[in-house]
Amino acid sequence: MSYKKLTGEQKRALSENANAYSKENYKQISLKLRPDIADKFDALCKIKGVSRPELIKILIDDL
Repeated sequence: MSYKKLTGEQKRALSENANAYSKENYKQISLKLRPDIADKFDALCKIKGVSRPELIKILIDDL
């Protein structure tokens, strides 16, 4: 069954479950970087072919 065919109640339940999972398993942080550092970081993401969170994980794991 596709998402479009779900009832409003089913969509709401799915959303609540996803939000609960996200709260339990992830933490959001905000970073402010100088433009040149942010550009270098984004370039590294592109070179490695990963997302920003994944590159942070790689950098931390390599410490």
